Amino acid sequence: MTRRSYRFGDSILDVDARQLLHAGQPVQVPAKVFDCLVYLVQHNGRAIGHDELVAAVWGKTEISESLLRQTIRRVRSVLGEDGSQKNMLRTVPGFGYQFTAEVRVEDRKDGGPGPEAESRIDDASAVEDDGSVVPTAGPDAPVERSALPPSAGSRGWRAVLGVGVLVAVVAAGAVWFRFGTEAPRPAAAGPPAIEVAAVLPVTVSTADPAWSWVRLGLMDLLATRLRSGGQLVVPSESAAALALASTPNQVADAVRTGTGARYLVVPTARRTDTGWVVRLELQPRDGGYREVEAHDADLVVAGRRAADQLLVMLGKPVPVDRAGSADVQADELLAQIKSALLRDDVKLARSLMDAAPRELQQVAEFRFQRADVDTRTGQFEEARQRFESLLSETGPENDPVMRSRILNSLGLVAIRREQSDRAIPILGEAIAVIGTRNEPVALGNAYNTRGMAYSRLRQDDLASADFARSRLASEISGNMQLLALVDTNEGVLALGRNQLVIALPLFERAAALNERLGNPTGLALASGYRMWIHSALLEPGRALAIYEQVAPKLDGLENPIGVLSFEFSAASVLQGNGRHGEARAKLRQLAESPHSEMIMGVVRAQQALLEFEMEQLQPASAFAQQAVDLLVQPDDAYTRAQAWLIVVRALRGLDQPAVADAEQQRFSAWAAGIDNAATHALARLARAEHAWSRNRHEEAIGDYEDALRIAVGESIPGDIATIVTSYGTALIEAGRLDRASAVIGRVARWSEQDFACAVIQARLYRALGQREAWRLAIDRARRLAGERPLPAGVATFPPELSIGTPDSGH
Repeated sequence: MTRRSYRFGDSILDVDARQLLHAGQPVQVPAKVFDCLVYLVQHNGRAIGHDELVAAVWGKTEISESLLRQTIRRVRSVLGEDGSQKNMLRTVPGFGYQFTAEVRVEDRKDGGPGPEAESRIDDASAVEDDGSVVPTAGPDAPVERSALPPSAGSRGWRAVLGVGVLVAVVAAGAVWFRFGTEAPRPAAAGPPAIEVAAVLPVTVSTADPAWSWVRLGLMDLLATRLRSGGQLVVPSESAAALALASTPNQVADAVRTGTGARYLVVPTARRTDTGWVVRLELQPRDGGYREVEAHDADLVVAGRRAADQLLVMLGKPVPVDRAGSADVQADELLAQIKSALLRDDVKLARSLMDAAPRELQQVAEFRFQRADVDTRTGQFEEARQRFESLLSETGPENDPVMRSRILNSLGLVAIRREQSDRAIPILGEAIAVIGTRNEPVALGNAYNTRGMAYSRLRQDDLASADFARSRLASEISGNMQLLALVDTNEGVLALGRNQLVIALPLFERAAALNERLGNPTGLALASGYRMWIHSALLEPGRALAIYEQVAPKLDGLENPIGVLSFEFSAASVLQGNGRHGEARAKLRQLAESPHSEMIMGVVRAQQALLEFEMEQLQPASAFAQQAVDLLVQPDDAYTRAQAWLIVVRALRGLDQPAVADAEQQRFSAWAAGIDNAATHALARLARAEHAWSRNRHEEAIGDYEDALRIAVGESIPGDIATIVTSYGTALIEAGRLDRASAVIGRVARWSEQDFACAVIQARLYRALGQREAWRLAIDRARRLAGERPLPAGVATFPPELSIGTPDSGH
């Protein structure tokens, strides 16, 4: 087993041993102080908000301010910082805290040398005084899949959205990565840039459609040229997305605000009788506009010359061109291809590539773009072969940035082919080969891709660290598309840990950023997760509001993963609000589309739940059994358990007790081998309901209590309500109203907004003879029901009903 430590200054934080060493001597640290320190160290370099820290350490949404301040004071104390010396832990006014010391991660095998004896090369990226991102990493060793047991806390969030472990996010990464792959030639010597520039789309004087590519293509060429001279430039995709989503008179403000760029480069291209005039206006944030202009018979040459003049104005070196007219021809063709890709016109980009002269098809950047198009269209084997061929000709000395980009793409292809363990060392080299170069775009992409690989391998701490580094590089370079992707990835990680209060704001930010960037696929993915979280929090009204707000903005969305994620979540939300007819139609449409077995299994499980709620037991049983048969992967465990519970319930309702008993035994035997707490809770629930149906009440109550304890420990309101509604109904049936009151009281807070919770409240008050309380509860249930029927025996209050007497033994 691998054990992990963190080294900073003279201290070593051994997480597994729960020990802090300072100068080799152990320091006594209280439990919550230790947990707080671990979380801050693991997220070093990133400002952690009060709410995030409280949720991570205490597992609550809030604690008293005095307790948090006291804990932070004790953290400072164990770090050896007094009130006047706060070197490692910085207070971020009005927000939270940031651990600022340089941290090295050290891994070792159990029984091996301790932290002092064996250290691991740290691949963290440090922010230098000049603003550059400097990786100090070497490539990581391969990670064996068999050495990575599934997380006991995983609830199956990735599976319930029908996209598997980060499949949706990886697919989005494949789309977005192309935008972060501008092609800098080997950077000229000189000081790294501090300020970021954003090049806007080009204003072109001619309406001739032959030159329609100039608006975005020349924009990308100018950005590439400036980057080649050492100027930090916002990736073309971020600038283009923000510009295309804005009205013409708002483009400059939208790009500056969205990227945080210090400089805007506003280009115009005017055709004359003798060629082209390219003018670049430099607009610093603090005013003082300046202009450069260049003329040439060839547009590409004029653009290069104008960009070179701007570099000189900024004090940057001018790149050295390759010789020959083929260079100019290649740049023009690449600009046309980039223009098509920035407009997401893959078909046009591929046709331009196919028609290119043979000599231009040998240009490295051309070959890279061709392989990248293969990746985005799902031709992974073709992409791998093209990238590997190009890699063999691209050494770390002659073009390290291109080599890093190729390695990053190979890592992404490996992830898409379910070979994340192979991707780790490839991506480690992609990070290391950049060295101390000022290349935050390439570095941010590589860290994000490796974070996705670590996440798929269930190494969430390593994934979180890489996402944090990618976030830093993204903010430095103004790469808003990558920043939105990092938000989504970090949200998925938080969901895997059942940290809904941490995940929700990440998805909210990702959704807002994707909407601003005009990225409907990213908006669909992030919104799908937001809806699902609100549903799990028993906030169906909020989930429905998101659906109704976002759905009109996704008209025309064609990306199949975006459509799947949003439509599946929408069906669940409609179902949670009693709009079963609409939900049934959406699920039927999803089921009729071609999908993997896992996705079809998730859809069938949701269909089973819907039909069971509508008391349609035959189709519920059939759908649920199909889901059980299809969902066989570890990440599908929770959804499979939900379906299996419906199988058993439906069979019992169909008066097939022998078959129900056999399925319940199969369910229990399978669940016993699953390392997943929420799955165990549902298996215990099924066992309790089975024992209750056989009048073995004491045995059933034991299983009910175990299931409830697990659900409360997992802290997901939806899971708690599932247990409570069944257990509470059984207790009321047996007349054990005192215990029923205590159990049902756990969901009273959600009875104003959740149908099932309102129904169980009404059932309890009816049994207690509390007419007025019953009336209020049943009115709430009717208001929330939608198309759902109220259970028999709850909707009416008997004219004469004495108050029940609690069982003396409970």
